[in-house]
Amino acid sequence: HRVFGQRGPEGQVTCMAAFGAATSKFGLVAIGCKSGTVQLFRAQDLLQEKQTPVTLNAAEEPPQGTQEVTSLEFLEQGSRVVLFACTSNAVCSWQVCDQNGGNQELRLLNADSTGGASAGCTCIFPGMNALLVAKADAVFAYDPQEGNMSAMPLDGEKVILKRFKSYFAVVTADSAALPAFSSTPSSMPKQT
Repeated sequence: HRVFGQRGPEGQVTCMAAFGAATSKFGLVAIGCKSGTVQLFRAQDLLQEKQTPVTLNAAEEPPQGTQEVTSLEFLEQGSRVVLFACTSNAVCSWQVCDQNGGNQELRLLNADSTGGASAGCTCIFPGMNALLVAKADAVFAYDPQEGNMSAMPLDGEKVILKRFKSYFAVVTADSAALPAFSSTPSSMPKQT
C-alpha cells in the first residue's frame, strides 16, 4: 500500500504517531516528513484505502519546508485531541478533533519558533497536560495553547526523553566519560 496515494509523491518519513482513545470509535495516524509537513490520516480511511490526509506544515518559519519533523505526539486533553509536531527549530500544536471523532476544523493552537527538539527528545506528560521537550539547557513543558510554560534546568546533551506513569526520564550523553582517542593505532587500548 502507498501511504501518500497515487497522485502525490512519496515523502521521506521521519517519525509517526498514532492515537486511539479507549472510549471512542476513532483513531488518528500522523506521519512526519523530511519536508517539514505532517500528513494526518483518520485510521478508518486508511483501513478503507481512502488516502485523503490533511497536510499540516510544522516548518512555519522561512525557508518553509526545510526543517524535517523530528517528533509527533498526541495529547488527549479534556474533550479534545491535540497533535504536537516538532522540528529542530519549532514546536507547533493543533486541535485535531474532539473525543467523539468529530470532523471539526483543524485549528493551529500555538507555533513557538524559539527552538524545537531532536528526535527522541519529546514525550507527553498527562499530569500537566503538556508536551515535554528536552533541549540543550533544560527540559521544557509546552501547553497546547500557551506554548512554553516552564523549564527544569538540566545539563548535558539530551539523547532520549521518556515517560513512565507520573515520572519522566532523560538520558544524557556524558562527553567527559568517553575516552579521547587519536587516529593513530598506537594510542588505541590493547584488547586482551
